[in-house]
Amino acid sequence: MRPQVTSGLQVAGFGVKRLSQWVPTLAVWGGAAGLGVLYFAEKIPMIRRDVLQNIPVVGAHWRKMVEEADAEAQ
Repeated sequence: MRPQVTSGLQVAGFGVKRLSQWVPTLAVWGGAAGLGVLYFAEKIPMIRRDVLQNIPVVGAHWRKMVEEADAEAQ
């Protein structure tokens, strides 16, 4: 009787244990990259209106900036 060999779940060659070790690091780098993109795209009016103004606590900051810019344009 031959022993049955089964391989564990793997994603891109990484096992579950290795992936669970990398998840926090990848989450931090992904969050930092997202914040960096928002920082550099802050000057784009559509980003201000559609993304930044909808942040629950600090969205009012960008509403004031857009209203002031609209008042200057008229």
